[in-house]
Amino acid sequence: MARKKRLNDLYLRFLNLKQAVEGMTGKGLLDEIEERLLHLVADAYLNGRELNVTDLMQRRELASPATLHKRLGSLKAAGMITIEPVPGEYPRKSVELTDQAVKYFNELSKGLKKVAREA
Repeated sequence: MARKKRLNDLYLRFLNLKQAVEGMTGKGLLDEIEERLLHLVADAYLNGRELNVTDLMQRRELASPATLHKRLGSLKAAGMITIEPVPGEYPRKSVELTDQAVKYFNELSKGLKKVAREA
């Protein structure tokens, strides 16, 4: 039972750290859809894949296209992603992480490592 309590304590400490780091987004906590979209953009970034707005709008398991479009706008306004036209491929627009988003993920990674070391 003590081990189970310790694991719960570590997870809750990580969640608290995550909330503190999420203050870096400029708009406070990300909602579930924004977080999932940001994870998709980060995955493409880490794997060297180009990602565009159309790719993300087709992720209907996350939300409707209108909702996804609104959340992409929120992430852009928060400084977490850029949305830029692809030269010569109108109306295609690429989606990329900003330096602020990279810092956000780096801080989350540091926190996760810290909590894991304390386990």
